[in-house]
Amino acid sequence: MQGVHQFGHEACCAALLVAGAAVDLADAHGWTPLMLSCVRGHEACCAVLLAAGATLDLANDDGFTALMASCVRGHEACCMALLAAGAALDLARADGWTPLMASCQKGHEACCAALLAAGAAVDLARADGWTPLMVSCAHGQAGCCAALLAAGAAVDLADVGGGTALMASCVNGHEACCAALLAAGAAVDLANAHGWTALMASCQKGHEACCAALLAAGAAVDLARADGWTPLMVSCAHGQAGCCAALLAAGAAVDLARDNGFTSLMASCVIDHEACCAALVAAGAAVDLADAGGDTALMASCVRGHAACCEALLMAGADQCLQNKDGATRATMLTHRHAE
Repeated sequence: MQGVHQFGHEACCAALLVAGAAVDLADAHGWTPLMLSCVRGHEACCAVLLAAGATLDLANDDGFTALMASCVRGHEACCMALLAAGAALDLARADGWTPLMASCQKGHEACCAALLAAGAAVDLARADGWTPLMVSCAHGQAGCCAALLAAGAAVDLADVGGGTALMASCVNGHEACCAALLAAGAAVDLANAHGWTALMASCQKGHEACCAALLAAGAAVDLARADGWTPLMVSCAHGQAGCCAALLAAGAAVDLARDNGFTSLMASCVIDHEACCAALVAAGAAVDLADAGGDTALMASCVRGHAACCEALLMAGADQCLQNKDGATRATMLTHRHAE
């Protein structure tokens, strides 16, 4: 029976059923003929099995039902046949994965639309708090995102870690989803449990389009985590020059420092991100600010041998004679580095 449905042989399927084949006979992994026909998109076999009374909502060993199988693969006709026959819309696997989530992950818009039209719970979440909207945004499925929003999906729901659909879109650089969420009124400055906002996420990854969209929507440019890290510091620490430039253009405070005195300029020099260093200097960054240990950006670049940043700072007038709390200057740091 399984082979017939795996390959979509409708006439053989009908003949076997007439001869008394068990319509719900499952293989060793729990796959029934209905599941196999749906995962392969064999609409005719699916119809024959449904007419023969196949049980709609049986699940295999992985928790997949026939409806979920059709949605994972994007087989709209099978999906609609199952819905018309009364398949359970929101039946989930043990991990909370629903047919709607499956269609949203893969971007199968027709299946997504069919499920929503049939009344699937638009905000039904997994145990970790992930909703269909978060799933679609994390995978950049703009069509499904739009369909969920049109169906009334709650735009600012958060998972157990405080992550939202907007953060999911920005972490992965999905501009269209980000724009759709902002247009739907997503709160731009919500932070997760670690203090990360959507703006910080886009700046860390260098997703300039998302960064620009968030800033245009009024994201707080200097909103910091509890440890003092700002979006500008994040972009400079990761060498994301485009995001750095966008933040500066939006009015980011160039010399904001963490409690230990660490600034964006120091962040760029520690990692040797010359373009960020240059942009900060051009924006008027104070080149001689020191952290709690007395180290300046110039010292940070020199002790690590970052010549380009060192040169940029010197050109901007950085004081070579300043000493940190250990009495070290730029010159002594260079001497120590060369001795190594």
